[in-house]
Amino acid sequence: MKAGQRFVEKIRREAEKGDLAKRIAPLLVGEEWPKGSVQAEVDCAEKLSARFRRIQATIPGLSRLPIEEWESMIGTLEEKFSYLPDVLRLVELDRVQQVAQLRSKEPLRQGGQVEFFQMTVARTGRIRLERLKNDGIRTVTVPFVLTYETLERLVDDWLELSREE
Repeated sequence: MKAGQRFVEKIRREAEKGDLAKRIAPLLVGEEWPKGSVQAEVDCAEKLSARFRRIQATIPGLSRLPIEEWESMIGTLEEKFSYLPDVLRLVELDRVQQVAQLRSKEPLRQGGQVEFFQMTVARTGRIRLERLKNDGIRTVTVPFVLTYETLERLVDDWLELSREE
């Protein structure tokens, strides 16, 4: 069983233990593997998908990549994560802080508000996916839905970024 599949099964098991809809705070689900760890804040779990507030990973192997190799890997991320609900594009590569930021290529615009996915990839090994909404004054995190199939692939792809066996 691949890591992504194990992570999805863990979310399903945790969700079956209690009614997520009655929770005040999201369910925190985490899993560790030799290549890294993944944690998700789950609001609601259905048969084929779940609603998340945030999904994040720690992939220590990223910090061991030479800077040139890390920057090269960042250049492949738009294509690598093209299966997400929104197509992502690289909007910033901070070579000093060694952090890359990808956002929805075509954000959702409604009545003066903008919603978009944001993936942050730091050379320290921290990766985060969240959905943000900006109303022109402030930016807040909003829940988003991923199918379990997409979540499996995301977890497996994040773990593969380390390029370690």
